[in-house]
Amino acid sequence: MVLENFQEPLYILTLIVAAFTTIVGYRAVHLLWKHKEKLQLSKTTLAVFTLLAVGYILFSLGELSWYLIYGFVQRLPLASVPDMYWILGTVALLIGFVLFALSMYKEHGGVAHGLLLMFIAGAVVAGILYFVLSKGIIKPGESGFSAFLSFYYPIVSALILLASLNVYLFFEKTNNSMAPSLLLFMIANAITFIGDVLFIYYSSQGIYGFIGIASDILYICAYTFLVVAFWMIGRRVSAQIK
Repeated sequence: MVLENFQEPLYILTLIVAAFTTIVGYRAVHLLWKHKEKLQLSKTTLAVFTLLAVGYILFSLGELSWYLIYGFVQRLPLASVPDMYWILGTVALLIGFVLFALSMYKEHGGVAHGLLLMFIAGAVVAGILYFVLSKGIIKPGESGFSAFLSFYYPIVSALILLASLNVYLFFEKTNNSMAPSLLLFMIANAITFIGDVLFIYYSSQGIYGFIGIASDILYICAYTFLVVAFWMIGRRVSAQIK
């Protein structure tokens, strides 16, 4: 019961960092679009960073709505409005990182090989996670949208992480001004994936405990990486247009 006392302050800190993510994310993309001609950015680059910003901003809105619901009912929200934001956010992120990967494979060769590699890796990871979750996390008799989300979040987080690993593979071939930020996005995705697995576990058990604390700390770290990544983009753009 003592550990539950950490939940609200940790979540408030999560909200604060998520709010900063929204602000610096919007500013970064706004600057990219405003100065796209001067920066000589391709349509693909603009699309990728717009999708990433939209995805992470939707995550932040999900955090806010989750906290508001939790504040009213004083218990973990079931499948509801926050999940709409998070689902849309994961779709935007997955498309964004896949688009980045395809553009890199197309530019440097091996589109078919890259697609096949991502498909096989995604199928293997999704299969493993499905097996683990169905055996150890999903409650007996659980069905419907809540059960779907218990599978969806860790699996889609893993797929986003896999797609973003292409940032590392093409790090030296990526635009030098954007590569460090993309790498931070990838790190944030890895942290979010672990946080999602822990969140699904403690939610299914109904006990916050050390696992809940670890999950919240990981989310705070992930949003911190996002803030730094978007801030770096904004700073580099501002420096280049002077």
